[in-house]
Amino acid sequence: MFVWKHFELLGLYEIIPGFIFASLAIYFVSKMGTPTAGMSSVLRLQRVITA
Repeated sequence: MFVWKHFELLGLYEIIPGFIFASLAIYFVSKMGTPTAGMSSVLRLQRVITA
């Protein structure tokens, strides 16, 4: 809500900055670590199924 007040002058709805910040958070959190062995096997299996 606090950040949205700064974007209010630009005429943006509150969902637009929220979507941008949520997307950035998802990206940076996903880059913080390496996938576990279980996650890698699930991804490999999904690639085989969809191919």
